[in-house]
Amino acid sequence: QGDECALQFSLTFDPTVISFVSASKGSGASGATMYVNTTNAASGQVGVALALLGQTFAAGTQNIVKLNFSSVSYTNATAPLAFADAPVPRHVVDATTDEVSAAYQNASVQVGAVTWPQLAITQSAGNITLSWPYSPTVLAAQWSTNLGANWTNTGGAPVTNGATVLLTLPAPSNTTFYRLAQP
Repeated sequence: QGDECALQFSLTFDPTVISFVSASKGSGASGATMYVNTTNAASGQVGVALALLGQTFAAGTQNIVKLNFSSVSYTNATAPLAFADAPVPRHVVDATTDEVSAAYQNASVQVGAVTWPQLAITQSAGNITLSWPYSPTVLAAQWSTNLGANWTNTGGAPVTNGATVLLTLPAPSNTTFYRLAQP
């Protein structure tokens, strides 16, 4: 409307699909002071408070806050985004600090999957070592003698060495295929 000078809201999201990365002021909020509450971000809640001192936001549709998320899964998914009142209650006020009515519209975002890590295999002294880049998403190494079916977890205990995960297994006697999968 053009008379608003401050707003606050919370947003909920599915933390198994996306993770909160950052928040920044949009082009319609230059000169504003912004606070972001990320205390519950790992549980899928962030809060934002934004205020202009001695000014108001321009009338019309404005880009006030940009929230950035990243994919945490190796599958494509839709992530719902919903306005909420925790950790920060929804509120919009005008320059006289009177509450202004506001409509909040929930949405969803199509999430593109992160790139699968490449699995490397080396053989030495009767063993094979599977290795892949470390990822915060838990991955399990699987094997099969048929590319199309019957995948089984390899067992063994993967070891993380810096940015690489290593898994050493006895070398198979038959043709065997290996892959990474989410358990």
